[in-house]
Amino acid sequence: MSEQWYFGEVDYTPRPHTRISGIAKAVDGKWKKQTLASDLAPVGRVFAPSLYGVAEKQFLIFTVKLNPRINKDSNYLSDKEHDHYIIEKSERPTVVIDYRHMSTEEIRYRLVEFGLGSIDAIDAEPNQVIVALSDTECAIVEIMSHPRNGRYVAKTRNVEVYSFNSAIFDGDAFKGQFIKIPDVTVGDFIRAITWKLDVDILNDLLAKLRDYDEYLKTTTKKQRADLVSLLDRALNITKQEDWVDTHEWLEGYKQRVARSLIEPEQVVDTLSNMQPFQQKLEIAQQAASNAYRQKIQPIIEQEIRSELADLSSQQESLKQNIQKKHDILENKKVVQDELQQKISSLNQQLLAEIGHLNQTLGDIKELDSQENISLVDRLKRALHDQGKLIDPADTTFPPWSRGSGRDDIPYIDNSEFDAKLQAFEEKTAISQSELSLFDRALRSGDFVLLPSISAEILIPKYAEIVTGGVTFRESLGPNILNLDDLWMQPNQGTKTGFARAWSTAVANPNQYHLVWLDGLQRTAIDLWLPSLISVLYSSERPSNLLVMATIDDNFIDQERLWPELPRFSTPLKFDNQVEYDKRLLQRLSIAQERCTQLAYQKVSVASENYSEILEKGQLWLKELLDK
Repeated sequence: MSEQWYFGEVDYTPRPHTRISGIAKAVDGKWKKQTLASDLAPVGRVFAPSLYGVAEKQFLIFTVKLNPRINKDSNYLSDKEHDHYIIEKSERPTVVIDYRHMSTEEIRYRLVEFGLGSIDAIDAEPNQVIVALSDTECAIVEIMSHPRNGRYVAKTRNVEVYSFNSAIFDGDAFKGQFIKIPDVTVGDFIRAITWKLDVDILNDLLAKLRDYDEYLKTTTKKQRADLVSLLDRALNITKQEDWVDTHEWLEGYKQRVARSLIEPEQVVDTLSNMQPFQQKLEIAQQAASNAYRQKIQPIIEQEIRSELADLSSQQESLKQNIQKKHDILENKKVVQDELQQKISSLNQQLLAEIGHLNQTLGDIKELDSQENISLVDRLKRALHDQGKLIDPADTTFPPWSRGSGRDDIPYIDNSEFDAKLQAFEEKTAISQSELSLFDRALRSGDFVLLPSISAEILIPKYAEIVTGGVTFRESLGPNILNLDDLWMQPNQGTKTGFARAWSTAVANPNQYHLVWLDGLQRTAIDLWLPSLISVLYSSERPSNLLVMATIDDNFIDQERLWPELPRFSTPLKFDNQVEYDKRLLQRLSIAQERCTQLAYQKVSVASENYSEILEKGQLWLKELLDK
């Protein structure tokens, strides 16, 4: 779609800004004069912040864009202090002349020899005009001022012809002139034509006639130029009154010359169509052709034999060279095949060795330390393209405590998160309010407690939505005697899944990281859990670290419970707990879905909205501890 163009007049000399008053608008390929207060609000003018090379009262065609100083709110339409639009593009007007009623030769003579009169009313220094040759074609003509008569004449050169939209003549004119609409009036290039002065055409004609006239063959270039000059002067002289008789004679002589050229051709055409003459002409043509063939055939055959002898020798030499190069190519193909087999064998061996290397690297303790990370990077660089196959899995940690593999997991927004929780409700039979409380309590930093069966169903699916399916599951046992045992494996000296989760959360503050402390009942709870609670509610804990735990009634040591646990945790027990069974757990584990992750954001829990669920969880935990 073409841009909207306007025609207007410069209000005052730029300094360097000015304003342009709109006069007309381009509509359906033509200009239409109209009041432009609605198009160029508020008063039909546009502001030009910086416009050079124009003067007051000069005409321009232009496009506009919205004034950035105009507010884009509700006050926009009522703003009367500023021009709503500023100028974007501007061009000097180009005049379109209607010569559709004239032949191409008449147009050439008018523009090249005679010239144009007053076309500078729109543009004081025109250098180009558009000439309509027909309803569908136009020429772009460069013009200049004639040094003697002051008229504008076309420059003699190749003139380009383009497709033309004649609708411009159905619109309004400006000071008697039609003006081009950019990208609308002139279309695609069609062809080029050559316009010359009469004297140049006569010179070309005489140069061509030299091949047919004995006299002209003997003339010099200067003599022919003098003749052309004489003919050109004679053309102007014979137009005077006292040369009327001579002018009439020239017209008659021109007609007789034309007849002398046309009539012999007509006689030949007539005779050619007469059967007897045509037969004799064909016999004569055949005889002449046979005589010429008998004369020229031996000469041609001799030349061909001579050339073929040289070509045959060259052909034989080329065949020998081709055969040699073919033999060399075959040898290289054999070598290439051998090399390909060796490369394939080496690649297979390399893949096998990389597999062994991944297994060996995975057995290194603390593979995620800076030293070991640097070692893996150096190996990748050394192997170039094959280095991407080096991806050791840290086998010193169980798979459920590694917490890796979420680099390419897409993020979701809150609306998608809510939709996934709703779908979760339908699959697990856990109410939306219970799910919402669990999520908000966990992400607000509470220490959430669940029965084991609830966690087995809920946590993997929740992790698929929030943490890209990554969970740091730390299985607890009787060897946990103090808080440090939760950071380093007792008697092993390696970091625990809890330690890896904490470090990963510090390094990636925009991601949630979920820790599952599995089986509080298998530990001496009162020896270490109060210390953990103190740390979790301190400023040292990363706010994006989510910590929950599971607890059941099979305590390893009834004497080592912690009665204050309900006060410092958020225990939850869901209504449909009794319906959870092995078949439901298997069905959920099979139904794998695309993992996502939620970007970290601070949340809080409005306890009054979940008081009933919280009370029920507190009651469950107290009964569990009192058994």
